[in-house]
Amino acid sequence: MRESLRIVVACTLAAVGYGILHDLITAHVCVEYFTEWHPQIVSSRNPVVLALVWGVVATWWVGALLGVLLAVVARAGSRYPKLALSQLARPIAYVLGITGVAALALGLAGYWSVCAWGAPPFVPPADAVSDWRPCCAVAIAHSASYGVGFLASVGVCIWVIRRRVLGG
Repeated sequence: MRESLRIVVACTLAAVGYGILHDLITAHVCVEYFTEWHPQIVSSRNPVVLALVWGVVATWWVGALLGVLLAVVARAGSRYPKLALSQLARPIAYVLGITGVAALALGLAGYWSVCAWGAPPFVPPADAVSDWRPCCAVAIAHSASYGVGFLASVGVCIWVIRRRVLGG
């Protein structure tokens, strides 16, 4: 049980670290994404403050969910060898790395698409943003983080199951 808890805590902390780093970048690109398109949970327009607060609020639950799922697939049952956190650290890092690269690539693609087409692909609050390009990039980067993070997490869970069942 202790090792399962370590997996959950590690995944939660890793996700929060990723979220803060991601938000430190995106809040500096478009602070309005946090101040106009999200509920106000802190009375600040400071990008660092917003990144620290939203980096925790928006990601702790994602990390905890991944941690619970990973702990179950890595530790449940007695038929197959259990995996420890030390064996999962690299796959967890891969999830974060793949997610970060995808967020950057898709965020840049969103920026360039608005440059090319001249209109945002969605309608934000009226008159809240002076330049759509960075805001679209940030919104798409955040969506990419959730979507790719989910897919990569499922992939890691499948990898863990295969490793336990097939060995190696």
